[in-house]
Amino acid sequence: MNIRQGEIWEVIRRDEVVTVLVVSSDGWTSREEVDPICVQVRRRRGVPEYRPYFLATHDADQIGDAIIDLTTLTKTAIESFHKPVTTISGVTMAAVQDALRDMFELRQPRRRKVE
Repeated sequence: MNIRQGEIWEVIRRDEVVTVLVVSSDGWTSREEVDPICVQVRRRRGVPEYRPYFLATHDADQIGDAIIDLTTLTKTAIESFHKPVTTISGVTMAAVQDALRDMFELRQPRRRKVE
């Protein structure tokens, strides 16, 4: 199964279908012995965007008005991937990557010029 970063899939978890966004890199997901790292995608239904934890999808995304829930970041068993839904826009994927850096404080501190 070929799973790539930025794809939205339906997966089966505990007898329910859940929609997820693959956030792990293509280098990671291309390896057969590993499970992709994903976050859950939910219908917005009045849920506000609360960066960096909840991100609204961009207007260009085919998934429609949805929220990407970064608090659900987890490995997802490859066997649970049921069917592909769509691919997220580059704008939304960049926002997800940026929010993950903020969430885990992975930004490089700016160096001050020494005079």
